[in-house]
Amino acid sequence: MEAIQAGVGTTFGAELFLVTLHDNVLISSNVCFLTHDRSVHTLKCGGYDEGKVIQKYGKIEIDDN
Repeated sequence: MEAIQAGVGTTFGAELFLVTLHDNVLISSNVCFLTHDRSVHTLKCGGYDEGKVIQKYGKIEIDDN
């Protein structure tokens, strides 16, 4: 297994466990893996489902190339 190489300005979020890259994967420049967003927060702020913790996220898996 080779180590990951990251260019200038590359950042990784806290939820790396949500992204799995298998063998021979090549990721182009300007790619964004979105594992979660703030749309549920917008619904909650609008009074929807008041008082409950709502989370929406998903795992991204890119299989062998």
